[in-house]
Amino acid sequence: MGSKDISKYLGNQRISPVTQMLTPDEINDIIDQYGKIPKCTSSHYIPIPTGLETLNQRFNNVKMITFLRDPIARVISHYFAFRKKRLLEDELPMHVKYDYRHDMKNFFRNNEYVESKYGIRNSIENHQTYFIDNDVNLHKAISRLKNDFWFVGIVERFDEGLLILRDQFNKIGKNFNIMYIRQQAAPRTKNEIKQLVTCEIRKKIKEMNKLDQQLYEESKQIFEKRKKLYSGDFESDLCEYRKELQRWQLYQNYVPYKAKKILGWTRNKFAVGHK
Repeated sequence: MGSKDISKYLGNQRISPVTQMLTPDEINDIIDQYGKIPKCTSSHYIPIPTGLETLNQRFNNVKMITFLRDPIARVISHYFAFRKKRLLEDELPMHVKYDYRHDMKNFFRNNEYVESKYGIRNSIENHQTYFIDNDVNLHKAISRLKNDFWFVGIVERFDEGLLILRDQFNKIGKNFNIMYIRQQAAPRTKNEIKQLVTCEIRKKIKEMNKLDQQLYEESKQIFEKRKKLYSGDFESDLCEYRKELQRWQLYQNYVPYKAKKILGWTRNKFAVGHK
């Protein structure tokens, strides 16, 4: 349920000038218009806990999955992703009051402006804690990760997470053999990072994300506990998975689509965005 889907089902005005969190009624409305029972729903706009309660009421046995990321790395990645988007635009949109394309300090200022102007939670301040608990209650967010989420992964250990997730699916009789190609990775040079992400900027990000840092440390502990429950030789299986993944990625990048269709390699394989 991204901005394009929200626009498709709820109208363009719903994402202009910025996209707000969905309400429970809107979630139901989108699913109704979708026309069939979804096997999986992914979104940055499902409120927690009300949105998850809506999904649980509507569907039986919903399993919640999330990946958390190092807070400082997440904010830097977030900035470069939006910077790339703005660099491709001839004219900045109305909600960009401060041109941040060449100054990350303006990115902070603009997020504060959007928060005050449109009521959107500042996406560079404890955003992961907010996403897990919309009241930004760290205790509730940690409790939810431990008790309500079926799987909690770490972006920095993405392949390990997919392997553990595959094992969890196998234990409930579901096949999960995911392959992926990195997408939406905003290009950045060492010189750009040095110029735009100064020590002062990093310090500012760290100060703004103290709750996220605590949540991230807790998520790493949850991840390690889950890893200990893995069935089989984890390191050996991880090595084999990465070899298979590398072969698949090379195949996807260099073999023409028609040849793939004939060979049938794309069957039961999926590509996911991974910043």
